Amino acid sequence: MIRKIGFTGSRAGMNTAQMRALNYLLSRNLQHPVTDFHHGDCVGSDAQAHELARTWPAYRIHLHPPKNNRYRAHCEGAHITHLAEDYIVRNHHIVDQTDFLIATPDTLLEQARSGTWATVRYAESIGKRLHIILPTGTVVTEVPRVGFI
Repeated sequence: MIRKIGFTGSRAGMNTAQMRALNYLLSRNLQHPVTDFHHGDCVGSDAQAHELARTWPAYRIHLHPPKNNRYRAHCEGAHITHLAEDYIVRNHHIVDQTDFLIATPDTLLEQARSGTWATVRYAESIGKRLHIILPTGTVVTEVPRVGFI
């Protein structure tokens, strides 16, 4: 069975506490013989997560690049590069094609105008399992709530 992990994060990048927490989460998923790691190929958190995932040989890395190259990281060493798409479409595809989402926002509180938080909201709306790594390094795990009142 292939485990598929989606990732979203801030262009500002992850701090040390978030990097440690992400590395821990990535290491916990190595019991699967092959693990796919999907990210948006942007500067900041995506590029940092890409380099962390590359340190674990079991990860097969998927890039979902944006059409607009302004913030594209052009990460090297990926196994699969998907077609470039607009940011929102690309972010939804990352969520749709994975088993759960790891998010590293650069704020403690949800922001209305944030691609990272918008991706988190989309994942919640379709009942995707989430691991949100806050700037403090705390991992908040949310289980799907779709269908519950």
